[in-house]
Amino acid sequence: MSRTIMLIPTGTSVGLTSVSLGVIRAMERKGVRLSVFKPIAQPRSGGDAPDQTTTIVRASSSTTTAAEPLKMNHVESLLSSNQKDVLMEE
Repeated sequence: MSRTIMLIPTGTSVGLTSVSLGVIRAMERKGVRLSVFKPIAQPRSGGDAPDQTTTIVRASSSTTTAAEPLKMNHVESLLSSNQKDVLMEE
């Protein structure tokens, strides 16, 4: 049976990446297959730099897949042009 676990931060700089890595490691040790999805990449200086969390997850696990998050400026552009339907499909 498939299950979804969502880790949601209560604010900025609360250690969500560290907690996520701990949960991933614990689940992998139990033999659980999992995928990670971060819907929107955290904006970073450097423009097109890859999302840090996704990069760390990919580097630390050979069995966990991590989808590429959407760039914040792309999401903002779609929302400001009233293209919520396009955003939801991506």
